[in-house]
Amino acid sequence: LQDAEFDRKVLRILAEENLDPHLVELEITESTSLAPAVQSIGALLRLRNAGVRIALDDFGMGHTSLHYLRELPLDTLKIDRSLTFTSQGDLNEHVIRSIVALSRTLGLRAVVEGIEQPEQLPRFIDLGCARFQGYLFSRPLESGPCLDYIRANAGIAA
Repeated sequence: LQDAEFDRKVLRILAEENLDPHLVELEITESTSLAPAVQSIGALLRLRNAGVRIALDDFGMGHTSLHYLRELPLDTLKIDRSLTFTSQGDLNEHVIRSIVALSRTLGLRAVVEGIEQPEQLPRFIDLGCARFQGYLFSRPLESGPCLDYIRANAGIAA
């Protein structure tokens, strides 16, 4: 994002690969030292206007979380996996429920990261969560196996 040509490079690559920008979501990791400079925000706005979705990763544990909500053109909040290690009724559950409610109010998708155990899923569904990411579903995959996984789980023939 510090590169003045970042958005143009991303859009050029998408065009070269004949990939619809609506199929892409760029993640900004909250733990990085992204100072929402005018240049960075402008690049994100141009990408978003072209159809690329923008996600804020690791949301909820950094000291600038709420600042980013105000400054950045976001579509998705990815709730930090450290919040998923909860006991029923503990503070983390209240934080997650609040983030999910805030996401809905702001028209953002919320994704809970770090779902690894089957018993976590119903608990987070009860907290109002609808999107999840974690080893319970799949380990990280390279492009070919990832496409096979998507097709297999979407009922699409390879």
